[in-house]
Amino acid sequence: MSEPVSNPDESNPDPVIAPSLATWSLRLWFASGALFAVTGAIIAVAAAFAGAAFGIGVGTLSVLIGVGIGVLARRVAQREDPRWRSALAMLTLIATVLGMLLSVLAINPIMLICGLIGLVASMMAYRPEPDAWFSRRTVGDG
Repeated sequence: MSEPVSNPDESNPDPVIAPSLATWSLRLWFASGALFAVTGAIIAVAAAFAGAAFGIGVGTLSVLIGVGIGVLARRVAQREDPRWRSALAMLTLIATVLGMLLSVLAINPIMLICGLIGLVASMMAYRPEPDAWFSRRTVGDG
């Protein structure tokens, strides 16, 4: 008699199939990066037509942050090195703080929302199941 096939559990992550939280954290990181880039492009173009140098700088910085989040999220998705995830989490934290500062200055509150989306993704990526999948280890290993 053969052994019954057991369902895979979350404590032993399959290297190919990502847990749901890992998938959603990657989606939110990509969405955050895209929103930063699009918002920054709109700000930069509007500021260029208005002749506002500060707006052009803010827009350009936002586009660079969005591209950086997108590039780092792609590295994290490939699971090459766990340090990419830490770098991405720090970039989203810095982008959120920048969004808070710009919201206080009443320039663009949408940048705070973009940063918060990335920050939620970072928190989701460090839950036990996604953490184990991103780190290529089982849940419970130190």
